[in-house]
Amino acid sequence: PGFRKATLQDQQEMAILADGLSNIDCSGMLSLQDVPLEIADLFAAKTLLEHSRKHFMSLALSSRNMQYLVEMQLAVRGTRQAMIQRPLFHGLVCPISPLYYPRDEIERLKVCAENGLPLVVAIELMLGATAPVSLAGALVQGNAEVLGAMTLVQTLYPETPMLYYCFPSLTDMRTGKTMGGRPENMLLSAAFSGLGTRFYGLATECPGLVSDGAHIGERMFQKGYAAAVAAASGASLLAGAGGFQRETVSSLQQLVIDDEIIAYTRRMSSGFRINQATLGLEAVHRVGPRGNFLSDEHTFHHFRDEIRFYPRLLDTSGTSEKASGQDGLLANAGEQVQQMLKNHKVPPLEAFVLKELETILKAAAREIVEG
Repeated sequence: PGFRKATLQDQQEMAILADGLSNIDCSGMLSLQDVPLEIADLFAAKTLLEHSRKHFMSLALSSRNMQYLVEMQLAVRGTRQAMIQRPLFHGLVCPISPLYYPRDEIERLKVCAENGLPLVVAIELMLGATAPVSLAGALVQGNAEVLGAMTLVQTLYPETPMLYYCFPSLTDMRTGKTMGGRPENMLLSAAFSGLGTRFYGLATECPGLVSDGAHIGERMFQKGYAAAVAAASGASLLAGAGGFQRETVSSLQQLVIDDEIIAYTRRMSSGFRINQATLGLEAVHRVGPRGNFLSDEHTFHHFRDEIRFYPRLLDTSGTSEKASGQDGLLANAGEQVQQMLKNHKVPPLEAFVLKELETILKAAAREIVEG
């Protein structure tokens, strides 16, 4: 209930929100349904370039569309060198497991690499269908597919920036449906992250915020647990912020909630310092039995460094006066969405850049839509 097709306005709001959220480092494209479908990716990219200053993932619909996306980025960055030094998006190409690389995916790969753009080859396994049902077997196949793709790219285009990424799903043997958010998903994702990070020394992406839950409680459980596991395994980037039901649904409220999950996870991952100052032995002696540390200088000097996470959405007050439970969390997230959309200002692009983006989009429409 309440689900609908994504629009250009949704993409704009998602871009503004992602730009303003401090723990969201990278945004993505929605599958827009109120524009010509053949160039929906170009409309999404143009909107992201206009309404956000953060990096984003570009899922091009074809190699021809990818070339137009590169032209859009070049229009904003000004020069090819500037685009390479600070790319505004990275390309995503998707081989088909097991062990198949469609021709146009390779063409997309070439467009990104020839223009010096970062590239993610997303290996998506479905255990029991497109990969062995055993976790160890899926790990072997997925790792081979990731390394094979990276070897292909580095052989043709040495030093192309890439991430190690494998996205495992399970097959429900009772229905044939895809399953996520299970312990096996998290175990295997952690294994892939560990291989990429600790064995190969590569930056890794992990589906640590991907959830197949429909209700907020299910999503919070799956995303929070998976994010912690991904962080512990050494993942560099968590995919799935703002989405649920296996990335078929996107939500502004969920993006705000995921921002808080990331903040929580980052604080856990940062650990704490143990040294002479933080041990606080002198403070313990000063305060003594039955004392308190509220007015002690040790508290004054260290509380900002040690107690760094304060939730913006989760109600930890312990009172019954505030909204509580699932409805309260969604209400708090919705309120923050409205405040950010109203108050967050993205620095505008110059008029000539906006005109160039519009020119590129019209050229793409003539070639791809009108034929």
